[in-house]
Amino acid sequence: MQKLKRVIKTSILSIIIFFVVIISGSWVYHSIAMKKEIASTPAPGILIDVDGHSMHVYTEGDGEHTIVFLSGAGSNCIVCFGRHAVLNPRTQHWFFHNSCVNIF
Repeated sequence: MQKLKRVIKTSILSIIIFFVVIISGSWVYHSIAMKKEIASTPAPGILIDVDGHSMHVYTEGDGEHTIVFLSGAGSNCIVCFGRHAVLNPRTQHWFFHNSCVNIF
């Protein structure tokens, strides 16, 4: 009976250690990969200060009217780049993205 308890205890401890190692390794890999990706793909546009928070802004076109695109629902405004001219070539287009979430 003692041997069975020891085997079960060792098995459970081994499983816990396995998951801790896998999760820790995944976190380290993700951190390194994210830093490389951010360095290799800088976001277009500029960061502006709005009420003490940074906001990423990208502007294209010039015109009397302005169309504003806001990111949301798990997407970012980068998907809109290049499509603005289809809407109206005589308008100015602003793309906003919150800087606390990386655009790439």
